[in-house]
Amino acid sequence: MFEDLLEKLKKCDQVPYETGQHFIRIPPTSSAGFSIVIEWIWDTHFTVFLDGWHQDFDTYQEAVRCFALAVSGHYRLKTRSKGGFRFRWTVEYWDGSDWVEDSTTTDLFYPFWKPTSTNYLRNDLHCEDAMDMSRPAWNLAAAS
Repeated sequence: MFEDLLEKLKKCDQVPYETGQHFIRIPPTSSAGFSIVIEWIWDTHFTVFLDGWHQDFDTYQEAVRCFALAVSGHYRLKTRSKGGFRFRWTVEYWDGSDWVEDSTTTDLFYPFWKPTSTNYLRNDLHCEDAMDMSRPAWNLAAAS
């Protein structure tokens, strides 16, 4: 299923990844990064996970593009934590001059009474040449 994406990842120097029958996972390579997973759910249905954030896609091409943008550092995650427990993840993309918020995933159960902190996570795995770097024509928030 992911042969073309695996070929691209092989061209990325020093990018660790794991594969299964229906998924590819790239673990975080630093404390400032996040895990990236693309999973084939059924037929033409795919899900991309960026740490605790996730998005469903109806086409393989859209899912691969989201995965590639996260690998390259064109996406970053704004995370919100309560008492060290991450409960909200917002994908932001670089528009050429600033980071723009796009889509948010929130856990329903978290220690709401604890102090809130914000952190930013970003991967920069140096894969721009191997990955398709064009920004998706759709808005992630509109795709949910």
